[in-house]
Formats: sequence, C-alpha cells, structure tokens
Amino acid sequence: MAEDQLIARASLNGGNPITTQDLSENYWIINEIAISDSIALHSVSASFYNDATRNTTRFEPNLLSWNSDAPLPPAPSQPSLSGEQSFCLGEEVISDLPPDAGYNYKWYTQASGGEGIVSADPPINKNDVQTSTFYVSNLRILVGNESERAAVTVSVYDLPDEPVTSDVSYCLGDPATALEATAISGHSLVWYGTDASGGNGATDAPTPDTQASGETTYYVSQVNDVTGCESDRATVTVSVYDLPDQPVTSDVSYCLGDPATALEATAI
Repeated sequence: MAEDQLIARASLNGGNPITTQDLSENYWIINEIAISDSIALHSVSASFYNDATRNTTRFEPNLLSWNSDAPLPPAPSQPSLSGEQSFCLGEEVISDLPPDAGYNYKWYTQASGGEGIVSADPPINKNDVQTSTFYVSNLRILVGNESERAAVTVSVYDLPDEPVTSDVSYCLGDPATALEATAISGHSLVWYGTDASGGNGATDAPTPDTQASGETTYYVSQVNDVTGCESDRATVTVSVYDLPDQPVTSDVSYCLGDPATALEATAI
C-alpha cells in the first residue's frame, strides 16, 4: 500500500457500512491526493476493495462519507494565507489564496474554541468599514478534521471623496492647458479622459481640444496612496464657444475740417 493512501471502513451516505462475509476484508482505499482532486472535478476517485476476491468497485465522491470508527488521517497543515488582507468598501472579499482541492477554510473569531464558519473567503461584510482578526484553519472536507489556526487580519477600507473640480471654458481656437483637480492630501489623481466608467486611468491630466465648439465632459478620481481605494469619478465640463460673426459696419467720409462723430457698428 502506498504511503499516501489511507485505509478505513466507510459507508454510503445515509446507508449501512458495506460488508462481505468478513468485515475485516472490506476497506475503502482512499488516495488522499486523488480524492482531493476529484472533489473539485467531480470525478471517480475512491474504491471499495474486497481483499478476498480482489474486486474493486468505484464510487463518485458525493456518495462517500467517512465512517466514525475509521482512523482519521493526520491533521492538515495550517493555511498559507497572508497574515493581512485588505479590501475596499463594496469590493468582493476573496481570499488571496484559495483552499486546495478537497479542503476548505474554517474561520473563527478566537484563537481556540468557538464556532467556526466554513468558507473559502473571509466572512466579513464588504459594505462595512472595519478591521477584524480571524483565526482560520484548513478543513479536510471528506474527513472533517482541521489544522491548527493561523491569525489573519482582514480590513475593509472606506472610499475617499471625489476630488474637487471646476468647469472651464474657451473660445474656439484658444490655446488650452491641462485640466486641473484638487486631491486630498495623501491621495493621487487618476484621469480617465471622457470615460464615465471603465477605461484606463492615467496620472497625467488631458488637455482639451479647442478646435471644435461644444461641451466635453472629462472624468477624474483620486486614490488613497496607502489603501489603494479609489473614489467615484468627478466631472470637469469643458465648453468651447463659437466665435460670433463680425458686426455690421458702414464706411463714413468727411470733408476737411467737418465735425466728426463717434464711429458706429451694429452688433448681433
């Protein structure tokens, strides 16, 4: 028997232990590596082996349960999760390292004892700004035994406010300068051009085009330099106005020495 195999009597879920004439001849031969893979892939990996007849019958993993009088395998090793994990408000809370196939994490709020929550991801409310310390173990799904607990601090950080902006206007053809916005101290601006959502942010502010009249809206956010959390996007509306037509004028003439009056023109 290979060293990575576990031998134990087992039963079908909700049924009696499988037997032959001699119970000692009946074993589940469970290769732990194979059973771990199969739980994820839903493939056949566990076999009932009759030592007397040397016949093998295979079952899907979802038909298996561990017999309470069977020897348990050694406890798994502690999870290799990072000791600190952080998320921004509203962001999906996903572990930085998923559990191995055949395993899951069990999260506790205390270092020992207590009731744990079985979940691949930290059981924390993504819509609540907070920092919580959990104690998480590796749980072997088929058997139910678990590792020692490892401490993991999980933080949900608030989003910054939008940066302060002001709309700008130009006349057609005026020279334009790069747009401006004011970030909070400890934050950096991210410009998205004319993309209200999506797109690729840039640290350099765009310079509007003044060669065509009309209104163009630009979008900018700010990112907390420590947490990496990003605000909603603020807008900067750039208005480029057409030049008016020339006023209506008439030429005038005088004789030498005639009294003159102020020139006249008619505006639109």
